[in-house]
Amino acid sequence: MAKRFCLQCMLLLMLFAALQCAAETGSCRHGDVCACETCTTDPVLGRWAGDLPDEKFDRAVWLAFSRDGGGRMHCAMFWRWGILQYPESISYADGVFKFRQPLKGPPASLKGANRYLQRRATHFKWFFCSLDGKDRLKVEMKDLNYWGQPIDGTPVDLGSFVCTRIPAPGPAPDLERAVYGKPINLLANGLADWEEVQKDKPLLNQWSFKDGVLSTAHKLTPQGGWVPGCNLRTKCGEYGDCRISFDFRLPEFSNSGVWLRGNYEINICDSYGWAIDNRNSGILCGLFEPLVSAEKKYGEWQHIDCWFVNRHCTIVLNGKVTMDNAPVYGVTGGAMTSDVFAKGPIVLQGDHSGCDFRNMVLTPVLSCPDALPLEPGYMRLFNGRDLDGWIGATNLFYAENGELVFREGEKNFGNLFYDRKFSDFNARFQFKLVPNGNNGFAIRAGDAAVVGGALVGGNTPGRDAAYNGMEIQILDDTGSLKQNNKSWQYCGSIYGVVAAQKGHLRPVGEWNDYDVTAQGDNVTVRLNGVTILATSVKDLDANGGTPDGKPHPGLHNKSGYIGFLGHTMPVRMRNIRVKELTGKSKHKESTP
Repeated sequence: MAKRFCLQCMLLLMLFAALQCAAETGSCRHGDVCACETCTTDPVLGRWAGDLPDEKFDRAVWLAFSRDGGGRMHCAMFWRWGILQYPESISYADGVFKFRQPLKGPPASLKGANRYLQRRATHFKWFFCSLDGKDRLKVEMKDLNYWGQPIDGTPVDLGSFVCTRIPAPGPAPDLERAVYGKPINLLANGLADWEEVQKDKPLLNQWSFKDGVLSTAHKLTPQGGWVPGCNLRTKCGEYGDCRISFDFRLPEFSNSGVWLRGNYEINICDSYGWAIDNRNSGILCGLFEPLVSAEKKYGEWQHIDCWFVNRHCTIVLNGKVTMDNAPVYGVTGGAMTSDVFAKGPIVLQGDHSGCDFRNMVLTPVLSCPDALPLEPGYMRLFNGRDLDGWIGATNLFYAENGELVFREGEKNFGNLFYDRKFSDFNARFQFKLVPNGNNGFAIRAGDAAVVGGALVGGNTPGRDAAYNGMEIQILDDTGSLKQNNKSWQYCGSIYGVVAAQKGHLRPVGEWNDYDVTAQGDNVTVRLNGVTILATSVKDLDANGGTPDGKPHPGLHNKSGYIGFLGHTMPVRMRNIRVKELTGKSKHKESTP
């Protein structure tokens, strides 16, 4: 006898399904990822990459785990091809990160009990991730129902693979100072320098070369789709950092691409007139949205210039910058390997639809220094390699990947100063916080603060630059340990003296832009383009009349040292430069 649901059961099922849908709709869906690649409190956070052992092509996978400000876990996933996906039903317990591959069905037209019942009957791929050492992540896959339960009482094992941690890209390269090798004309010998990627699909006859144009032609099926074809790769050359330029021409509705190093696809498609998203022409496919729309209509020749250097990508499409030295954290869909450092061939996509290529020239980049931009009148204080020119707690700060880093330690307190004094100036730099991160930017610090550069313990009014000078706070205001702070402790405040406006920090793990001006008695602080403090200290009482009630003997210093004040946490700084607003500098900048 067939089972039937009573009306009350149906109503309960519909209510439960509605609540579940509401929960999914209200969940945070973003690709922002914790950038603390080796987080000590939550070691699974960060980015991980691996290769599927049982797949011959399109094997690469990468995962990115993060927590938001409320402590909720999030995940972004690049699975073999396509674009970034955002898994659902994420949980983390007993060292296992569990989630369901994004729901592709049931159709939105199914609602209430019918939607609920179809979910119960549908197969889903579930992932169970656990650490296997510090920098290895084991990923097991199972076939379960929507709720993560076995179908017919038996869980089905779908295999496993291992990921390794992806290190973050270093500083952006200064492309203006790149050193190039000899240009290589990739089409000089026509098809002779190319071969099929898919050796089991000998369809090279779809490709042709005539009058300097390499073409892939596809016929349409009766249903309006494209007859499948094959991709091409360079036969002999495997390339690393490079500049590549080429012309391309597409038929209507076509979709093609060019992979750099076999791993990073420059997307090419008939996207003229599209709204901007991560599938437009002129971007690394699925990872970025173009800065502007620059496509031409199908049938017209278009031009791309691309630089891929130090895991940063710049693309100029038809004379417009669509990617501007953007950091690239992982490979794109269709990659040959998940190894972000691997050299590889140039690959032309021909398995989807037609495209013409001409004037394809690759120029290897032999070396390229980090970009530490200098605006007119500014001097560079940190060379990105070492602490040349700095004094104080040089044992507690170090250079890494073009960044100035404070050494983490429960008892580590230390001041690092640039070895000369400044009076009126504008200083600009970037900083990146860890959860509850704490540091400070010292301005007009006196000699006593420099002599007492390496402190052990808490604040020392006679030596601490917050008192023998001024400290502009660098602080994670959102941190769980910072919720009872006084207003004059907020990020951007003059510590103990004047409170800054709160709420303009970027999420923990992202770079923040700081702009600090000291001119006469006036101090201005801009954080991420917003003025959060603009004050005068002229009439403030330095002998205990400040909000913290402590003496600040250096509050009215006319000049002094600038530097960073470390407080146990590994805060990072980069692109440190300064412009004097009075007088002439006798400073000779460090050479990167």
